[in-house]
Amino acid sequence: MRLKTSCKIISLGNYAFSAKGNLKIHSKFNNVVNFTDICGNLVSIVSKIIGNGPNNIVVDDLSVLEPVNIEITNDHIILNNEVNSLDEIEIYNDKFSIENFALEQFKYNLLHIKKSLMVNAHPLSAAFLIDKKREGNFKRGFELALMKSIRKGMDDLIKSGFINGRPLTGIGMGLTPTGDDLLNGTLLAFSIFAIITNTETLKIRKPLYESIGSTNIISRTFLYYSYLGRFYEKFKELITAMSNGDRLNEAFYKYLDIGETSGADILTGFIIAMEKLLDLED
Repeated sequence: MRLKTSCKIISLGNYAFSAKGNLKIHSKFNNVVNFTDICGNLVSIVSKIIGNGPNNIVVDDLSVLEPVNIEITNDHIILNNEVNSLDEIEIYNDKFSIENFALEQFKYNLLHIKKSLMVNAHPLSAAFLIDKKREGNFKRGFELALMKSIRKGMDDLIKSGFINGRPLTGIGMGLTPTGDDLLNGTLLAFSIFAIITNTETLKIRKPLYESIGSTNIISRTFLYYSYLGRFYEKFKELITAMSNGDRLNEAFYKYLDIGETSGADILTGFIIAMEKLLDLED
């Protein structure tokens, strides 16, 4: 039997297309291979499990890309010396449409996902910020110190009117630390709120994004697109489901499955900020 040696590019994010030249490999994981262009912008080749995003190139089988070489031109993507015409590749729309958006249903489902998060989030996620009982999951010294730092950082963010994210930057472990994920969720809340209520939030988003301190390129990329209001597929699916109620639990669990705690941490930041924006706090 002939072994498969190439893969098909299914879709391409707008910002992945804007990268040009030979890309340099940055990091590799089971379902993602990250690259940087000459300007330091991140482009990710991902499996269908990860899905679409502003800087993602989705392929049908990531396992055959070993080693990986990629070059992007104005007309083609050359992947492991195989030329793919951009005319034949679907361009992912990373914007969110408010057509038939049901704001009251969204508010109701915001409470639903909050309750679901309180039950299903990873024990050491930031969900303790919305459920005090979860503080008991933090037992060891470094865990308690982390919890204290996260709570103080979030308190400082709220007290600043959501414009100073520096105290949360880089707090936690992993590729996208907990503090960065909370800031990501906050930026997503302000970007979505602007769209669904036709309210300008750039005066908050811009200083918040600019206040964020030094962090790794992966976190910085997610934060940047959330600031711009350019959304990854799983988040768009969740917001759509919160509006129309269709397959809400499926969309919630898909998002919760991002990373070990990242999905839960992003959603925690999103819920905290969105509740304040919609005046839904207890």
